[in-house]
Amino acid sequence: MGVGKTTVGKILAENFNYNFIDIDDNKYWEKHGLSKKEQYDIFWNDREKFRDVETDVFKDVIVNGDKNSVIATGGSIVLREENIDLMKSSGTVIFLNADAKNINERINNTDDPKKAHIKGSSIESTESFMKGRAPKYNFADLKIDTNDKSIEEVCYNIKLYLRLYNNIDIEVLKKNNVYLMGGSILRLFMNLPLDTDLDFYFVDDNSFKIVEDYFRKNFKFLHKTPLFINYEVNNLTVSLIYDKKLLGIYENLNKSYSDFTISAGCFDFGTETFKYPKSYFDDVKNKRLIANSDLDNQSPANLLKRIKKFEGMGFTIDDELVDEVKDRPIVTDEFNQRVVKKSWLRNEDVYPIVPNIDVFVNWLMDIKDHLNLEKFNVYLWGGFISRPYETKDIDVLITKRDGQHATLKELEELMVDMFDSAYDTHGFFLDTCYMRIPQWIGDYPRVRKVLKLVEKKQLFITITKYEDKEIVCKYRRYGLLNCSYTGSFTLRGVEPSSLIHRWVDLNGNYARMVDLRKIIKYYENNKERNMKDFLNEFQEYSGY
Repeated sequence: MGVGKTTVGKILAENFNYNFIDIDDNKYWEKHGLSKKEQYDIFWNDREKFRDVETDVFKDVIVNGDKNSVIATGGSIVLREENIDLMKSSGTVIFLNADAKNINERINNTDDPKKAHIKGSSIESTESFMKGRAPKYNFADLKIDTNDKSIEEVCYNIKLYLRLYNNIDIEVLKKNNVYLMGGSILRLFMNLPLDTDLDFYFVDDNSFKIVEDYFRKNFKFLHKTPLFINYEVNNLTVSLIYDKKLLGIYENLNKSYSDFTISAGCFDFGTETFKYPKSYFDDVKNKRLIANSDLDNQSPANLLKRIKKFEGMGFTIDDELVDEVKDRPIVTDEFNQRVVKKSWLRNEDVYPIVPNIDVFVNWLMDIKDHLNLEKFNVYLWGGFISRPYETKDIDVLITKRDGQHATLKELEELMVDMFDSAYDTHGFFLDTCYMRIPQWIGDYPRVRKVLKLVEKKQLFITITKYEDKEIVCKYRRYGLLNCSYTGSFTLRGVEPSSLIHRWVDLNGNYARMVDLRKIIKYYENNKERNMKDFLNEFQEYSGY
């Protein structure tokens, strides 16, 4: 009553491309033999008969109506238990609520004859009426506060809650004053699917701990960084932002750490309100990327990645701002965990995170069942196994596997899928290559003459979107693969060998290669994921 269910229902139905049904519509009552006048007569003179017909109308709509419908019911529909049972079994029930002051103002502005008797009611009498009805609405799946909200905000609130419903206990978010920021809010206001990470922020460390405990007990842990903890919630990825710099109320955080106005939209679960910069909707409508602050607190790599993402959604940005960001030095620390890398496979700059043990193991669990993995030997080598606290990517070597016949096409598919999974799903940069017979420089003395004597010439394959013009040895292009005949340490025929230089001249620390299958088997048994344990289990330095 007076909460806007008809107006809201029509907009939601249009957004979802559903049919809209209003139980109070005369056509449904006429079907049961009552004209508009007769409907009002029994409402005033025989309330029980009115409830009987209302129940029949509701049953008819549920049983015979379009299943993809938004249905607005009268407030009194809950006075019959059979109606409540029917609602609970037929769909998601949403209760729109408002306080007595707002309800009185809306009723006083309506011309609905059925509300004529309560026009001019005192706030006290309306509160008393609402208090008596309140227990009847407790069964609703979702409860939406409509106080002081526009119709549009109520609709966005409902759409957000529907996305979370059956996934997350919204009451946990409300009680702990959690707020949702970032791309999910933007996509909500652009009427796009919420197929993006949900970034939850917290007012203090205590609220974070309570919410994190709820997610840990109910959902699958993905990985943890110094900034956030990720959980898999059915088909959603939820990021719980816990870094102390990012704790606090929205207004303070927005001033310091929101990069663009369009990414500064927020939904505050505690107050059930949306918050955003003044130019937010204009910037969304005009597809403009406007800095929300001086961007000094932003990592250049993070900014460039986000600019690229927004440009893919049709937003434009001033070229001078992009150039200024590109000129900034790339810094990685606990707060800025993203770098800029050139992907030869995609022939473009990408912006991966710095990998940690959680990210690496999650990726292993994703690729371990790849159909082509069994046809090759695959090894972890390079920085992540040798000096994990310094490296910015992960190196994988693929080699021939005895007893297996594999094609170049299968190798290409494996290399592409491994990279795509690493970057698109897990966020880090994977460098892959193929060496027919594995030969690792760390197994030999740091003497150039010795290395030249033992170095084998063999098939070495890299993967690039376009032909690699810098290869200086004999090679042939196949699909995305550059198949070269080169020395194991003089990769792609390039002299002087950077691999030999790092091993001999820079006294580089290299661990032996580790078979990925060995690592996968270890972590399939739910071993604790920490770098110290990982290095103790798998890191074995060369004796030279």
